[in-house]
Amino acid sequence: ASALLWLWQALPYALAAETAALLATRGVRMALSLPLGFVVWQTITPTLFPWRPGCLASALPLFTQVAEFGGEPLLDLCIALGPIALLEALRSRSLRFAAVAAVFGAGPFLYGALRLPAVRAERAAATSIRVGIVQPSVSVPDKRNPALREERLLALHELTARAEAAGADVVVWPETAYPYRI
Repeated sequence: ASALLWLWQALPYALAAETAALLATRGVRMALSLPLGFVVWQTITPTLFPWRPGCLASALPLFTQVAEFGGEPLLDLCIALGPIALLEALRSRSLRFAAVAAVFGAGPFLYGALRLPAVRAERAAATSIRVGIVQPSVSVPDKRNPALREERLLALHELTARAEAAGADVVVWPETAYPYRI
């Protein structure tokens, strides 16, 4: 079973390589077709664990600000295309690839340096709320017992009142907490 999961998770990479190889026979450079194919296949292939290379950039707020324009696919494209374009620019001495490397490699950091102070200022000025979370710890058999519905609802109300008394502006219940059909 693990082997099937590994194969499925590797599918976007294999499809990107196959797409790049096919496009190379039509004269499209791998330095462009492989990163673009990778982002497309990574985006449209359903996966059990939706991990993407753009997730690696989460520790780099300067870099991730470009996600405002294209989400994780744009982050993936910057991660894939920036370095490959730089290598291609160095290999072929191409100014076009140097420009692509600058836009997709350094561009996100430059945009982040400009955008991040504004994001931080907006965050500091934003209204904050206190969120309370209640967890009634009801077992599955008790959830299925209709005779305990009223007792469960009373427990949720009591926990909610405690959270509000502690200063919560909003109280969140677990998704299956409400004991009646809506």
